[in-house]
Amino acid sequence: MVTGLSKIKKNLSLIAIFAASLSLTACKTSFDGVLSVKEELSLNVKKKVVKVEVGEKNASLHINSKTDATLEIRLAGNNNNIKATFKIPVQEIPENGSFKVSAATLKQAYDAEGQMNTDVRDTEERTGMEFCQRRIYVGSDCYTDEKGRTRCYPIYDYVTGERYIEYFDRITTRDLKLELVKESRVAADFVGRNTSSQRIYTRIGHCY
Repeated sequence: MVTGLSKIKKNLSLIAIFAASLSLTACKTSFDGVLSVKEELSLNVKKKVVKVEVGEKNASLHINSKTDATLEIRLAGNNNNIKATFKIPVQEIPENGSFKVSAATLKQAYDAEGQMNTDVRDTEERTGMEFCQRRIYVGSDCYTDEKGRTRCYPIYDYVTGERYIEYFDRITTRDLKLELVKESRVAADFVGRNTSSQRIYTRIGHCY
């Protein structure tokens, strides 16, 4: 027997991956992970060329806009982080699948070859109480306009209360692998993860 919640989850699942793909460009998304440098990198950073030595570095890839991402490499010491901009056409990155971006498009000395894997999971339904606000009428304020007419408008206030809720959480996990390739050699690869959670209400009671 199909329950009401099952129907809701089924319908929402149809748009879950689509919504996840939109969220890549709707707001800033960051993938935190490790950059493994196999050959010394030369990255364009604010009209300068910055060298990155061989080894493993903590790093993050920040998706800033539909055409712009920043690879932030964290190094020891204060204010030593390297932030290199990559002109990545984010809308061409699939939620599940591989992609390639040329060095000319990236505005770097390397081609990028990547793989994105997205997993969407729903928790069990939960119930509880949460704080809420409701608007109450507290009176009217009146005045006389320039033509001698009385004008009034309502005045409202907001009070804090509680309401009963039924909900589940939708957890989206994206795993990204990005290789920087030059002359058919992988100079470095970045492996990172982004996890986000969205609360989905199946019932919301009145605010008291």
